[in-house]
Amino acid sequence: MMNLKTTSGQLRAALAPFKRLIEKWNRYPALGCVVIDGDAGTITGSNLDQWMRVSFATSGASSGRAGVDYVTLAGLVHAIPVDVDVSLAVDDERATVAFGAARYELPSLAPASLGDWAFDEDGSGTISGSGLKRAITDVIWAVDEDFTRYYLNGVCFSANERFGEVLVATDGHRMAATPFPVPQAFNGLILPSVAWPILKYLPDPETIRITEKGMSFRWPGMELVSKLIDGTYPDYTKVWPERTKYRFNLDARALSAIARRQGIMGSGRHYAGSEMLFALGADRCAIGARGEGGDVIGAEVIGYTNKPDLPDAPVSISYSRRFLRDTLKALAEDVLTFHFSDASGPAELSRPDGSLRTLLMPIRGSNDAYARNLLAEMAAEQRVAAE
Repeated sequence: MMNLKTTSGQLRAALAPFKRLIEKWNRYPALGCVVIDGDAGTITGSNLDQWMRVSFATSGASSGRAGVDYVTLAGLVHAIPVDVDVSLAVDDERATVAFGAARYELPSLAPASLGDWAFDEDGSGTISGSGLKRAITDVIWAVDEDFTRYYLNGVCFSANERFGEVLVATDGHRMAATPFPVPQAFNGLILPSVAWPILKYLPDPETIRITEKGMSFRWPGMELVSKLIDGTYPDYTKVWPERTKYRFNLDARALSAIARRQGIMGSGRHYAGSEMLFALGADRCAIGARGEGGDVIGAEVIGYTNKPDLPDAPVSISYSRRFLRDTLKALAEDVLTFHFSDASGPAELSRPDGSLRTLLMPIRGSNDAYARNLLAEMAAEQRVAAE
């Protein structure tokens, strides 16, 4: 039994944050419901990985608790004019929403069928949530989507002497790390990437803390609790080179345009255009798109933005086009600086202010003879075009 009185505006605002938590289609009806508590003036919902509780203002004599179908209730309330008085009564597995002379019946469940909630007043290691969205945005693109290595399916809170306190993510092919406060209680914790679609559309939380159920994010009148990934994050510091021998700079906008054009060559073909071969010469760089058989099906020349520090002989390095474009977008810099030691090792690309460090692994071993030929061919074509 439940009786609730409030306004459509209050109810609409309280239901809105659950939009990306409650799935529209659920195998279990209970997961499609939110629990409304008239005594406490709260709405609670869960997808079994995350739990959310939102407070709202009630009026009159409100009491009792009941589970109500979220999608139907949210859609109905959204269609009611703002600040209209609304009453919600639940009896015998039916919820009745009334406003003015209107009356609608919705599916309902007993709160007990929705299980226990994950909210705990006790916690440890509380930190400020300021800057959390910026930090996760900087690294979330590097999270692994393959569930085989489940411990890479999230963002790790990490603290060590070499990197300091950072958030880090990797899928084994690229890596990203950005500064963020990580006290000892948070060190090594892995926040699953499935929490990001919810956090993404909310402001930075006021506080973040560790609870028995996972990681709690708090705002005024709202709390989100997310499970953590039960696993050990790999020691990424062993992969990241301590120092590099060589360096070259490229215009990021020009490089992005080349990647976009070479991606068109792969339209409709699974592998064509997915690999970008960098042929590094003393004064220019030729970038070729590899076809399915490994042959270059398109190439362009791009100049360095300043004098490079490279080996005497031409060097070739191949990168995934998609991974390179993701890195370009994340760094958002006018000039991209590649730091590397050899063609078979990772390249570091970072913002000058150190706010984001990324690592990009090459696709396959070097082919320096191929690089010399490609540079010679492109130089010859440029001479012919100039004539």
